[in-house]
Amino acid sequence: MKILNIIPIKQKLYENFYEESLNIDFVCPYSSEKKEVNILSEYSLLENLVLNNSLCKEDIIKNGMAKLTTKFDKHLGLFTVFPNLTAYYKLFECNESKKTYIIIFGFGESQPGRNLAYVTGIWNYV
Repeated sequence: MKILNIIPIKQKLYENFYEESLNIDFVCPYSSEKKEVNILSEYSLLENLVLNNSLCKEDIIKNGMAKLTTKFDKHLGLFTVFPNLTAYYKLFECNESKKTYIIIFGFGESQPGRNLAYVTGIWNYV
């Protein structure tokens, strides 16, 4: 798999959302199709892409998708996103252009009762 380019998004930080859904508004740059992507359904750990050889660590770091976890935070997994949230990904496709995109994000409870999500970005993924 190959990362082509980053797609700009309007909002990156979300606080106090409902844990069942967090929708990201997306407009495909190839077809202008508007899509609402629920990142909290059918997502996976970003490190799984490395484990199944779909992406290498270097590409993830070079493209600014996530950072390697420090030795003190290894319980969070191989990759983290701001501010020390476990890195996840979700793949989705534009129905009109048939382009595949990957959205990288982290989420969790930053303080008791305070949910936080941070979207690193959306990339065209082939």
